[in-house]
Amino acid sequence: MYPSIMVMIGDSIGLGFQGYMNDIYGIVDTVTNDTVIVEEPGITVQKLIELGGTSGRLHNVIIRLADHYVVGRHIYNKTRRILIDDVNGSSEISFDLIKGVIW
Repeated sequence: MYPSIMVMIGDSIGLGFQGYMNDIYGIVDTVTNDTVIVEEPGITVQKLIELGGTSGRLHNVIIRLADHYVVGRHIYNKTRRILIDDVNGSSEISFDLIKGVIW
């Protein structure tokens, strides 16, 4: 499912999502109208740090990993890890595994 659709579904059930961001995305060149793929590793993590603020708690955040989505609960800047929930329960993952975020 595309992140934009997930945002719409989340809004329809009252989660109040504001947007999404991926480390890899496409932009349209205004001159040629070609789509150019841009990769900015780490921009998603920076957004998560911003969303966590001083407490580190994440509210209504879905994190995209390489092959699935998880729910983000807490960000730990010092250890560069995030507490997540998925079908297997709670665990911590490294910042390096994060590919996108819906907030």
